[in-house]
Amino acid sequence: MYGGSTPALLEGGSTPALLEGGSIPALLEGGSTPALLEEGSIPALLEGGSIPALLEGGSIPALLEGGSIPALLEGGSIPALLEGGSIPALLEGGSTPALLEGGSIPALLEGGSTPALLEGGSIPALLEGGSTPALLEGGSTPALLEGGSIPALLEGSSIPALQEKTSCSSVPGAYLAGGRSWRGVRDGGREEEVQTAAAVARRE
Repeated sequence: MYGGSTPALLEGGSTPALLEGGSIPALLEGGSTPALLEEGSIPALLEGGSIPALLEGGSIPALLEGGSIPALLEGGSIPALLEGGSIPALLEGGSTPALLEGGSIPALLEGGSTPALLEGGSIPALLEGGSTPALLEGGSTPALLEGGSIPALLEGSSIPALQEKTSCSSVPGAYLAGGRSWRGVRDGGREEEVQTAAAVARRE
């Protein structure tokens, strides 16, 4: 940081000296970091004069044709904010294309499309097992957590059963696949061998 090398901190001697314009060459021709941000160059801060002026639409070219950040978010361009006019209008389904065919964010979440919200009709219907495919074969989220599948919840049969057999906050999935036992810590820190429900059932 103080000029040991790279070569001699890109010829500026130290980081403070470099930021004051020592080099890279002469801090991209702007003299110092403050001077650079106030317009020194890169070239002339992408033609906008300064960071505030740039954000007010000085250029890149003319802030992607929208004049300023507020104007851009109101639909100035990129092109015409992905054809939806403004962020609120876009979220109401103006386009991209027609907000992935669902009309609006609320309509989309109710199953308008993408395609037909992954075939489940709506978020509630999807979580109840409408599809993706049939909520990974478990029928519904509650049924899935009770061991419906993925396959048979990594063979631990259910989240409660899995936690009951392990009494641990988490169990590596590689150990659960196949129902192998895992040395874990439970009961206030005592280490002992715990097993998945599948391993217990297989042994019995």
